[in-house]
Amino acid sequence: MSAYDNKYWSHRIAQLAEKVPETDDLSFFASEAYRDFTEQGVKDLICGTCTYLRTLGYDITKEQEEERINDMVVMMSTDENMTACTNGDSMIIGVNSSLVKYFPNRELRHYAIQGLRVHETAHVLFTDFKTIDMWQGALSNGNWWPVVPDHAQDPDGAELTQVLSKKEFSKSFAAIAGRLQNAIEDGFIEREIKEMYKGLATTELCTTNDAQLSMASTFGEFLKAGRSAYSAMFQQVLMYAKYDITMVDDMPEQYSDIFDACMEVVDDVKCERDVKKRLCGVNELCCILYPLFKEMLTKNSEKQNQQSSGSGNGKPGNSRTAQMGRVTPTRTVTALRTVLATLRTIPVTGMETVTVSIL
Repeated sequence: MSAYDNKYWSHRIAQLAEKVPETDDLSFFASEAYRDFTEQGVKDLICGTCTYLRTLGYDITKEQEEERINDMVVMMSTDENMTACTNGDSMIIGVNSSLVKYFPNRELRHYAIQGLRVHETAHVLFTDFKTIDMWQGALSNGNWWPVVPDHAQDPDGAELTQVLSKKEFSKSFAAIAGRLQNAIEDGFIEREIKEMYKGLATTELCTTNDAQLSMASTFGEFLKAGRSAYSAMFQQVLMYAKYDITMVDDMPEQYSDIFDACMEVVDDVKCERDVKKRLCGVNELCCILYPLFKEMLTKNSEKQNQQSSGSGNGKPGNSRTAQMGRVTPTRTVTALRTVLATLRTIPVTGMETVTVSIL
């Protein structure tokens, strides 16, 4: 076997398999050897990107690069509901989600898992977590930020602004807005990482995305399955932000104006490198989509209020909205249980909500 042959992923998988006793795919991908391999892949992407940006004149010191790499912890999850997520310092990658199991063999599943690695590393590199947290905090406190959206002047936007100011609705609305923000962010960060890595990393990412596209439903299929018009429209926002396509077969005419307004906003911000401008776009989308998620917002708020009044134990870490502290290099499962509320996730298409479970 030549040195060139060793570059093929099929041989790399075989080499990894030699470190793990013969076993099924799930055990293989959840093994410590595969976790080490994936974590090193994350660090290599970070290192390569920093080096490339320095050649373009960006002020990124070796110390900053090493700090980012040394702090990075990657965990693999066998939970079927875990796709992948990160908070910028740590990463959880699901090896048993529908995006992985869509593929029939180990090699393609490996590509899909590594595509999740590329996606989450792109968040680590290009998502401004601090600014997004400020935006989420403002919404949770009942305030538009960084500016009041133009569509807040419209009747639906004005009503949403009034709803936002009410404490019993603001946190539930911030959660809905967060999913929209993540959809826009996914399109942005994937375009950025593909510009940096046009070879293997893009191939891995496209493998994951192929599964997502293949499992996606059209607008009409969402409605026929009994899902909400908001879920169907959210799907269009996600598809257009990430792939520049829409799936509007059998979309009722009554949703055309909302659809057109959403696509116009997505066009304006999906490639925007200024995070505040992207967030402004998300605020506009919220105002446009408010008629579709109004009922869901009310139900979510009522459920949240009932849970708040019924718990009352006050123990830290029980809330899914708790902020995460820095994870230590022990890589224990317990240390990562507090991560999930602040992590950026890949939305799973065709689902009413994205479920992210603890390990």
